[in-house]
Amino acid sequence: MQPDRIQPLPLPDEIIEASIDLVDPSPYQMRIDAYEDEEDMKQLANGIQRLGMDPIPKVRPSPTKAGRFQMMTGHRRLEAVRKYLKWKTIKLAVYKNLSEETVLFLVGEDNMARRNIYPYEKGKYFNLWKDKLPVDNVAQLFGTTPKMIYSWMMFTNSVDELGDPLGVDKKNQLIKNATKPKLELLLQFKDSNDLVEACNRVANNVSVEDLQTFLVASLNISARRASSGGGTSSKSSGNNGGNNAKVILAQFKRLDKAKTFEELTEGIKGLKAPTLKTLDDYMQIKAQLDEIHNAKNKAILKIKKTGTMQVYHKLEPDGAIVCLHEQAGKVESTIRFRV
Repeated sequence: MQPDRIQPLPLPDEIIEASIDLVDPSPYQMRIDAYEDEEDMKQLANGIQRLGMDPIPKVRPSPTKAGRFQMMTGHRRLEAVRKYLKWKTIKLAVYKNLSEETVLFLVGEDNMARRNIYPYEKGKYFNLWKDKLPVDNVAQLFGTTPKMIYSWMMFTNSVDELGDPLGVDKKNQLIKNATKPKLELLLQFKDSNDLVEACNRVANNVSVEDLQTFLVASLNISARRASSGGGTSSKSSGNNGGNNAKVILAQFKRLDKAKTFEELTEGIKGLKAPTLKTLDDYMQIKAQLDEIHNAKNKAILKIKKTGTMQVYHKLEPDGAIVCLHEQAGKVESTIRFRV
């Protein structure tokens, strides 16, 4: 059941032909790139040219500018015929005396019907409902849950609060690349510096797996800092941590040069696992291990006379990197690297 302030949409008060120049966009429009896909807009214009515009845009008299109209639905259709068909006038369905909540609902309903609405845009839109209706009612209107609405709003607010560190181009790429799985991970970051770095990675289209790796490392360091009472940023790095990362990488590179089973076994036995001190160290070694052991995190070393052995690493839930050495499918030795 719809809340009382959302009116069932009546028939339009009038249908008119008006100059396109008299129609203003809605202040509630959520789309940040509604007209960016030129090919899609051309197809929309071609369809309107062949079949006509159905439905026609819904507008209301502008509440602030006499003699003008304000869009409620049909933003893309109007822009398509204006830009590509060069229409000067357009047929409009005019609705008068609608409640502000009804207008806001119509704009959202029109946009939410599209499949490619970004989480950021949803958060931007649902922020507009904060002082108008309880979130439970809003969730009911749009067939979603309060939890999802809060997550969209939190993401939008976080991106807007980050501001300058991201820059305009990075922000736009972040908005487009923040799929639902990545959004859920971004909302779990506790350290603001790490959140900025995570957003930059999402802007560069990092994989969900790598973002999760970064999150686990960040949360581990945040938890350790909290328990020890330390207040330094997770982005700071000390000489000890940097040296440890170099030591570990050098050890793994030596393993890759092993030519016999015995050399590999001795190399693994001689491995040392100093603690990685900073998030930067952790991510550095994780990235380079990926490079050493290939994109699947596994390297198969074919050794003459001794068959096939495998050395690979994996990320544990607690943030440890575990290096395993297998022979004939049996794990022979392991070593754990902790942040």
